[in-house]
Amino acid sequence: MNLPTKITFTRIAGSPLFIVFFYLGWRVNRWFLLVGLLLAIAFEITDLIDGLLARRWGQVTDLGKILDPFADCISRFSIFLCFMWAGYAHIFMVALIFYRDIIVANIRIVAAMRGLVIQARTSGKIKAGVQAAVIIAVMIGINIFGRENQAFTNVSLWLMAALTAVTVWSGVDYLLGYLRVARPEK
Repeated sequence: MNLPTKITFTRIAGSPLFIVFFYLGWRVNRWFLLVGLLLAIAFEITDLIDGLLARRWGQVTDLGKILDPFADCISRFSIFLCFMWAGYAHIFMVALIFYRDIIVANIRIVAAMRGLVIQARTSGKIKAGVQAAVIIAVMIGINIFGRENQAFTNVSLWLMAALTAVTVWSGVDYLLGYLRVARPEK
């Protein structure tokens, strides 16, 4: 296993840790939320680094192509679940984000079965950037304003609503892109 793939695995392994630290930050000591923020930042940095290194070093692998979006989904979904639990996201937001990721993953599988490659789309990169920015912003806000600041909670809900809209748009873009290149079944 090459270094970029090992870096990708850190996001998968760190996702349950984020949940633990977020929960402890809520129930035990607020300082655990700072560790959660640092983990969220590490997730986003490793997402940039693993792909960059794989391309630069010529170490793009089939395993890496599968694991990278999976690691992104697992790490971000873990964070969104925590946000929902703490009141910073509504269940329908988290559900739509989850549905988009599952639909896009299955589009890629069906396309691969048909010999098609669904390249990363600009909408997916925008979605990833918006998700990263909102995650970091909400985690910083939680650490600055505390857990019970209603004004910040309202801002977080609006940020999550915008993130959800961008995520749904990206999913529709992937679906339409696939439909444009898909061949009918024989």
